[in-house]
Amino acid sequence: MGDSPETLPLRDIHLPEPVSWWPLASGWWLLLAILVLIILVAVLLYRRYRSPRRAALRQARRTLTRIRTDYAGDNDDQRLVRDLSALLRRTAVSVNKREDVAALTGRDWLAFLDSAMAGQPFSEGAGWVLASGPYQPRTEFDTAELIRLCDEWLRNIETNKSS
Repeated sequence: MGDSPETLPLRDIHLPEPVSWWPLASGWWLLLAILVLIILVAVLLYRRYRSPRRAALRQARRTLTRIRTDYAGDNDDQRLVRDLSALLRRTAVSVNKREDVAALTGRDWLAFLDSAMAGQPFSEGAGWVLASGPYQPRTEFDTAELIRLCDEWLRNIETNKSS
């Protein structure tokens, strides 16, 4: 017991190294991956639902449904032709360059519509009525086939030129 504290072979207090932030713990990596995934999904959803082309096509589908419902209620053939003609025109102008589509009339308009389809269902099929039918007092045509053709045209431009 004769040793005094000054003579004992003790070392000075040694503090541990500070905890490093790198490498990250696995929980932080998981949180980072989830954050990146959320941002990616948000960007994809934004692009999908804010695309003017897609918005125009969604609106066209809703309008076609409304036109079908209206026709089922009143069976007005002339109104059906006018509404379908306006719908296809608005949709074509919305999803294509305005200067390429807006001035098309008659056979040129029908040829443009045919370009999205197999064959020539507008120029030589049920769609011929869209060229002059809206301006005629009375026109005979197959209403069910015309509605089906317009629906098919919308589906084709939606799948063929997706942005």
